[in-house]
Amino acid sequence: MAQLSILIPAAGLSLRMQGQDKLLMQIDGIACLTRTAMAAVSVCAQVVVVLRPDFPDRLRALAGVSVDTVLLEPSHDTMSASLRAGLGKIAQQASGVMIIPADMPEIDAADMCALRDAFLDDPQQLYRGATAQGKPGHPVIFPRRLFYELAQLSGDKGAQSVLHNHAQDIRLVGLPAEHALIDLDTRAEWADWTAARQALRQE
Repeated sequence: MAQLSILIPAAGLSLRMQGQDKLLMQIDGIACLTRTAMAAVSVCAQVVVVLRPDFPDRLRALAGVSVDTVLLEPSHDTMSASLRAGLGKIAQQASGVMIIPADMPEIDAADMCALRDAFLDDPQQLYRGATAQGKPGHPVIFPRRLFYELAQLSGDKGAQSVLHNHAQDIRLVGLPAEHALIDLDTRAEWADWTAARQALRQE
């Protein structure tokens, strides 16, 4: 039976947050990174989180969460370096890897399960989360046959070139609303998202 691992790249610098760490922003009293990791471990047996040694609060935020951590050298802070480091920790028996950005607070366990279940039905294809309107986003699942290509990546564009090269293989998995697209990079974006979320709860 196919097995799936999850990789959470969490080594970004949060440069646009003006001194705050977006991965430690609180959602219902839980840090964003912690929340994502907890959801991930409820979905797959292996979850790998790539961190920076100079951001120790992120490591502390994962205390008690059953994840494998990889520390990325500060000089290797590109997205591709995070992916390469994380792939090196993925279990040999894994048939694929689901990559989940750590700054997308609306991606939850149900979304991860939807992609996982699609992959397990046909583990040779690429799977990508999409909005309710069909716009592609995250998470993305890469089958093992593409691991070598991912390991050759360089620069800070992540796996976009791999997605482009294998566009014909991508199968979209619809997720609720804008879950697949919403990422929060600035204080203003976090404030707006939090206010909108509170307003929905009060309706």
